Amino acid sequence: MKIKVFSIILFLINLCFWLVIAILYSFVKNHTNPVLSLLLFIEPVVFLSALIGYLNKSIIIYYLTLSFLIVNSILSIADEVGVLDLFSLSLNIVMFILLVLQWKNYRHKNKIV
Repeated sequence: MKIKVFSIILFLINLCFWLVIAILYSFVKNHTNPVLSLLLFIEPVVFLSALIGYLNKSIIIYYLTLSFLIVNSILSIADEVGVLDLFSLSLNIVMFILLVLQWKNYRHKNKIV
């Protein structure tokens, strides 16, 4: 139960982190790259969808979330590595480990052997 609560908190932290980054990048810094701004706003939507799927124990969302966390982690270290990248990377790694530890919850619910 503690892992589930901690996972939910991490989902919310990640969602808020990317929402703040998207708002700062798009409106405060006044960058003119609309594609990057759109991609930054998609990130919190993905984490919200992942949280909803996590709460509903959807096996498809589970696999998509694991894949997304892996890709997001790779992108965090493939670009310039700064403090925010390291923060994002650590959140993604911890979330990935917690989701892997909870595999049995998805396996039993969705009858995957």
